[in-house]
Amino acid sequence: NMDISKVMLPITSLKANFKITADVLKDLESKIGEISLLGWVDFGPKDMDATLTLKDLDASYFYPYYGDFLSERKINFVKLNLKVKAEGKDNDLNISTNLRLSDLVYEEDKEDSSDLLRLDFAKKALDFFADKDGNIILDFYIKTKLDKPDISQEGLKKAILKAAAKNIASQEPEDLIKKVSENIRQFKDFGKEIQKVFKGKE
Repeated sequence: NMDISKVMLPITSLKANFKITADVLKDLESKIGEISLLGWVDFGPKDMDATLTLKDLDASYFYPYYGDFLSERKINFVKLNLKVKAEGKDNDLNISTNLRLSDLVYEEDKEDSSDLLRLDFAKKALDFFADKDGNIILDFYIKTKLDKPDISQEGLKKAILKAAAKNIASQEPEDLIKKVSENIRQFKDFGKEIQKVFKGKE
């Protein structure tokens, strides 16, 4: 559904209000989320005020696109709620983002001999950022230009990593210690498996 009003031509004097809403469908009968874009833009003075919202989106369906960006461990289900606020004044564009991931369900690991010889923290990296309820909340900001938005993948990753660091700093110390301790136990288990391998060759 799209509603655009107050469009003036030529484009140098364009000032428009817009309201775009849509359901994200897996098929004709199954909705996996909602998306909306509301606000206005004026390309004369290069001002803007817009909000992009993703609501209850099952982001696992987009795995072919984001790959291991979220996690090297494949995710079977994850609910994404996203709110992006873009405010532009005199061509300076400030974008603030609130990203929430919840209800994560990982694909079960397939056990094979190679897994015994590998310890990969990245496979459970998201767990470090989760709160007690298993939700991951990241707030990050990007500054760019309205007429030439420069949002690179590298810049986006840096912004997200900065938000992730703040996320960790805000967690209760006892919760963070518990998470680290659990991974230390993985190191111990890894060591035991190595010993088994060498003993088997004796």
